[in-house]
Amino acid sequence: MASNFSVLSFSLEASKKASNQWTLLFIDFLILLLSLSIFPFYLHVYRSNKERDKSTAVFQIINHFHGCKKLLYSNYAILLLLILLTFIFPYSIAFPSILYSWFTVTLCYAILICEINQFLLGLLAIQRFFIYFFPSSEKILNFGDVTMNWIVGLSYTTSVIGKMVLCYFCSPDEYDEIFFDFYFILFYFVITDAIVTPFIIQLTYLGCNRRNMMSFMTFLKLGGGKMCCMFCKATAIEPASSGIVNQLSSTVVA
Repeated sequence: MASNFSVLSFSLEASKKASNQWTLLFIDFLILLLSLSIFPFYLHVYRSNKERDKSTAVFQIINHFHGCKKLLYSNYAILLLLILLTFIFPYSIAFPSILYSWFTVTLCYAILICEINQFLLGLLAIQRFFIYFFPSSEKILNFGDVTMNWIVGLSYTTSVIGKMVLCYFCSPDEYDEIFFDFYFILFYFVITDAIVTPFIIQLTYLGCNRRNMMSFMTFLKLGGGKMCCMFCKATAIEPASSGIVNQLSSTVVA
């Protein structure tokens, strides 16, 4: 009797834990849908501002954010296509294997660029602080392509090596329920971070100044016709007057 009661208690606890896990993952999925839904608007506003923003000191970081999100959402699109093909051809062995491999690649890439983008956001904040309070530092802080490539390359290399070392030293020798519970919580927060960070970057980019908001609202009013052409080059917005104040009114994040 006691044995049956303990088995029942364990089953209820496991069921409750699984339910909570699926609830958390569902919340992440909703955030991901929101992020995907505003991406066309973000892309339109970015391309509208691109030519004018090239003269600003923060453009290299903004441009990197844009490239990361394009590649990430392209991976999401391929992942969705593989999911559909897996359901259409349920007896195929190839599609589930490809789906699993692509999901792993996309997940690792999302986690990696999230960490790098957070580092670049901090760098962007420091850069704009010095430009605002010390305008003469703009020439020094205006990173070129080569400098930005070095910064990004070193950031990715450091992040990958750090994760490899962490995985090597934190892998348990045998099953430990407490460890795996902690691992799931940590994994969930990492996944949430990887999903929420691009969403916040896009949202803050669209609302960081009046010009971006007006461009966003105009594009929103145009409706589906423009959305279907989101990968076409947008017409540049009328350039603002020169000067450090107008440069600082540019995009904060991409």
